[in-house]
Amino acid sequence: MSIGKRKFKKLPIVSFITGLSSLSSLSFFRISGLISPFFKTIRQNIIFNVTLGSILGICLPLAAVICGGIYLRRYKKELYRSKIFKALAIAGIVLGSIILFIVFLLLMGDLLLSDR
Repeated sequence: MSIGKRKFKKLPIVSFITGLSSLSSLSFFRISGLISPFFKTIRQNIIFNVTLGSILGICLPLAAVICGGIYLRRYKKELYRSKIFKALAIAGIVLGSIILFIVFLLLMGDLLLSDR
C-alpha cells in the first residue's frame, strides 16, 4: 500500500502547532499555584498537578517531537523535500524537547519537594 506525499505535508505543521500549544502547559503550572488553596490536602494538589501537568506537558510536546521526527526521516530519504516544512519540523522538535525537559523538572520538583 502506497502512502501519498500529501499526507506527510501535514506532519511538520502538526509538529509546529503542537510544539507551540505545549507552551500552554507551562502556564498551567502557574495557574495550579492559584488553584492549590482550594484543595483540602497536599495529596489532592499533587494528584491534580501531576495528572493535568502530564497530560498537557507530556503528550503535546511528545507529539511535536514524533511528528517532526517522522517528517525529517522522510526528508532525509528524499521522499518529499521542502525547506519551509523542514524548518517547521525542526522548530516543532526543538519546542517539544525544551518543553518536555522543563515539565519533567517541574513535575519531579513537585513530587520530590512535597511532604509525604
